[in-house]
Amino acid sequence: MEQWYLQEKPGLSDWIDIFDYVFQRARVGKSSGIEFIIHTAEKGHNTPHLHARYQDKEIVLEIPSGKVIAGNLPAKKRAKASKWVVEHSECLKLKWDELTTGVVCFG
Repeated sequence: MEQWYLQEKPGLSDWIDIFDYVFQRARVGKSSGIEFIIHTAEKGHNTPHLHARYQDKEIVLEIPSGKVIAGNLPAKKRAKASKWVVEHSECLKLKWDELTTGVVCFG
């Protein structure tokens, strides 16, 4: 017999929130069709970075420099993504520190 301690059974959006918390993933912006997402719970990624997604392509950009670490986007979108990271670097540094739960990379 199923028993829920919440008022109702969790829906898909509830599970997405739970997984976002567990994996510490946050969408931090969108510009020119490019989504910017921080993932902090990845293996082998200690450098503060974010993922920039456009259509079915993705790049990883270093925070705060905007340097491309990995991946591929069309040249114009790559340039816009790098510029966006540099322009928003202060906010991104704060968000990275917040998501890494007490591990201050910038201070």
